[in-house]
Amino acid sequence: MPPVTYAALVECGWTRHAIREAIARGSLRRLSRGWYDVGGCSADEQTAVAAGARLGCLTGLRDHGVWVPPTTHPHIITPRWQNPGVIGVHHQLPRSAQWAPNAPRYDVTECLRQVLRHHEVETSLIVLESACNLRMVSERTVAELVAECPKPVAEQLGRFDPRAESGSETRVRLFLVRLGYHVRPQVRVPAVGRVDLLVGESLIIECDSHAHHTGETHYRADRSRDLNAAALGYRAVRLTWEQIFLTWTDTQALLLRHLRTRAYRRPPLAS
Repeated sequence: MPPVTYAALVECGWTRHAIREAIARGSLRRLSRGWYDVGGCSADEQTAVAAGARLGCLTGLRDHGVWVPPTTHPHIITPRWQNPGVIGVHHQLPRSAQWAPNAPRYDVTECLRQVLRHHEVETSLIVLESACNLRMVSERTVAELVAECPKPVAEQLGRFDPRAESGSETRVRLFLVRLGYHVRPQVRVPAVGRVDLLVGESLIIECDSHAHHTGETHYRADRSRDLNAAALGYRAVRLTWEQIFLTWTDTQALLLRHLRTRAYRRPPLAS
């Protein structure tokens, strides 16, 4: 459970005496003035609230369940006049934004706005597509957030596609589209099923993640799909999460070597 305010405890029927007794017993912990941990509070939430800050941006989205790129330190939103003095990625609240007085983290829409303000286009597209695919925000909300960005950034964010099902897929698709390749996400191929990306006529790219394609059952199903694809004249390339995010430079070079053969232009046998 996230940290709660003193006002929230009182609203639930807690008295000042009951709060003091709970703190003495160890069932309630005071994090900072007016903020308490009733159990289950994450380390990042404790860090932010104890410093008088809030979780937001990529960390806020991660805690809401949105797919985000790997991060090392929590992303913390601070008032303009305050230095929290804790380890993290600090983003000062702009004058146009509203402080969140009663919540330890910002809502999904505001966290997305923060990512668009502080991060590059690729990261922005990853979180926008993930949040939309998970139905946490609508395409209309995404369009409104994009419209708030400077024109050059908004034009690049025009590559937004709500069909993307993971940040891995978004990263690979954006890389290829920027180079001028024709890429279609979430295409249904007869006798194979839905594939993550179809490049040109016949190159299938599957972008695995930590949450999918693990275990013996998935392993066998994936290999069966690849065999069916090959029999129909498709070439299937399967990328792991590690290849896409930890060794991305090497992966890009290998993808380009394959694409330079122009094999992706050959139509499949089924056509």
